Amino acid sequence: MEIYRSEQEQVDAIKQWWEKNGKFVIVVGVLAISATVGGRVWKEYQNNEMGKASSEFELVLKGVESGKPDDALPRAGRVVEQFSGTAYAPMAALAQARMETDKGDISSAKLRLNWVIEHANIDEIKQVARLRLGRLLYAEGKLDEALAATEASDVGVFRPAFEALRGDIYAAKGQTVQARNAYQAAAKSEDLGGQSKSLIEMKLDDLGGQEATATTGKKP
Repeated sequence: MEIYRSEQEQVDAIKQWWEKNGKFVIVVGVLAISATVGGRVWKEYQNNEMGKASSEFELVLKGVESGKPDDALPRAGRVVEQFSGTAYAPMAALAQARMETDKGDISSAKLRLNWVIEHANIDEIKQVARLRLGRLLYAEGKLDEALAATEASDVGVFRPAFEALRGDIYAAKGQTVQARNAYQAAAKSEDLGGQSKSLIEMKLDDLGGQEATATTGKKP
C-alpha cells in the first residue's frame, strides 16, 4: 500500500516538534499534577513512570526502524496499556497502527488511530492519526468516511497533506472542481516539500484544462 508514501515529511515535522517541545510538555504535565495532588512522592512516581515509558518507547522505535515488528508490536502495546497517561502512549499507538497496516491488519490499525484521536493530548499527534486514518479509509474506498476524517479545525503544518488527501478523495468521487481546489491549496503551501509538490502538480495536470474544469467540473 502507498499509505505512507508522502508521510515522511509529516513524521519529520513531529520529530522536530517533539525535540523542541516534548520535554517541556512532560515537565508541565508533571508539575500540573503535582500542584493539584501535592507531595514529593507523587512527583517522583510520575518522573519514574515517564522514564520507564521513554525507555520502552525508544525500544519500540528501534524495532520499527530495524524492521522487526514481531518484537516492536507487542512492546508498543505494553506502552499503551501500562503508560496510558503519558505522552508516549499515543505515539506508541501510532507505531502500532503503522506496523499493523504493513501487516495488512487494517481493522486493528484503524482502532489504534481512533484511540489516538480520542486520547492524545498533543494536537500534532492527533493530526497525524487523522491523516493516517483518512488515507486508510481512502485506500478502502470509503470515500465519505475518509473525507470526514480530514475535517480538522486546525491542521497547521499538516495542511498540505490534508489538502492533497482531500484532492485524492474528491477526484475518486468524480468531483473535479473540489479536487482541483484542494490540490491547488496544497500546492500553494510553503510547508509542502518539492517531491510532494511535483506529485500534486501531476495530479492537477491529470484533471485536465484549468478553465474548463473550473467552470463546468468536467474535463474538456
